[in-house]
Amino acid sequence: MLVIIAHLYIHPGQEAAFHAYESQALACFRRHGGEVLAAFRPRPDASGKPTPDEIHVLRIGAQEQFAAFRADPALLALADLRGQAIAQTEIFFSQEIVEYGG
Repeated sequence: MLVIIAHLYIHPGQEAAFHAYESQALACFRRHGGEVLAAFRPRPDASGKPTPDEIHVLRIGAQEQFAAFRADPALLALADLRGQAIAQTEIFFSQEIVEYGG
C-alpha cells in the first residue's frame, strides 16, 4: 500500500478551475484503485508562512498503480487545466503506517 500526501497551492482566482481539475483527476485516480482518505483546506499559518490551499491524503495499492494513473491518457489530457489551476504541488509518499495504539 502507498500513502500519498499532496499539498496543493491554487493560482489566485482559479478555484473553479481547480475544482474542475481535481474532480476529474481524482475520478481517474479512483479508476486505478486509488482512494481519497481526506481532502481539506488548512487554516492560514499565523506567522504568515505560505499554507497549501488544499491537502489531500490518498491511498493506492502499489507504486505501479500510481505510475499507471500518472500515465493515463485521461489524466494527461487535463494538463492545461492543471496548469491553469495549480501553482505548486508538494507530494510525499510512504509505505509505512505508524501505529501508536489507542
